[in-house]
Amino acid sequence: MKDKIEQLISYAQSSLYFANEAFNEIWHITQTANTKEEYDIVAGHPFGFYSIMLQYCFIMEYTKLLDTNASNENKNVASLLKLNESTKDFPGGVFELKYLENKRLLNDITNSDLYKRLKKLRNKKFGHADNDKINDPWKIEGFAGVQIEEMRTQIGVLLKVLNNVLGAVSDANFGLHDDDSTANFIRFQAKYKKYYFKNYMKAMEEGYELR
Repeated sequence: MKDKIEQLISYAQSSLYFANEAFNEIWHITQTANTKEEYDIVAGHPFGFYSIMLQYCFIMEYTKLLDTNASNENKNVASLLKLNESTKDFPGGVFELKYLENKRLLNDITNSDLYKRLKKLRNKKFGHADNDKINDPWKIEGFAGVQIEEMRTQIGVLLKVLNNVLGAVSDANFGLHDDDSTANFIRFQAKYKKYYFKNYMKAMEEGYELR
């Protein structure tokens, strides 16, 4: 039983890691820009297309973690709902209270407007292509500010659920990392471009031939 639970934990950790990595990039791309130069960078290539790929990654991993169709033993193995149910009868009753807490936390997320929208996008646009109004073939909407804030909150809740399970079967604790390299790149690239064009125009005015 413990081997099975540890395997499910590993799948859930992987999906939560990739969902968090995608979210962090979305956060830094959408929240870093404060100047015109910074806005110009995040609005153009490569960030425009990169943002679409991040949306794909986040939605697919997020919905894996929250898949409610978890009855088949070998399917949807990253589902935290599946993991929580699998740990319910762990010997000694050490998980009973955490199981109930996890069930409530996951129920709150799966009843949220954010989850319902992202699941619909996964089912009808990103994972499949259905003839549905949410699946405009040439339109991929970015996340609204309030959605991004809720995504951040929900990742924290999903991490709590996972660590509740970990605490019942081991002394381990799973952590998530926020890398701000992209935010730094946006700031420094904006300064570089501003400096470059300023000095380029000055050189042209002074008669230098630039190629």
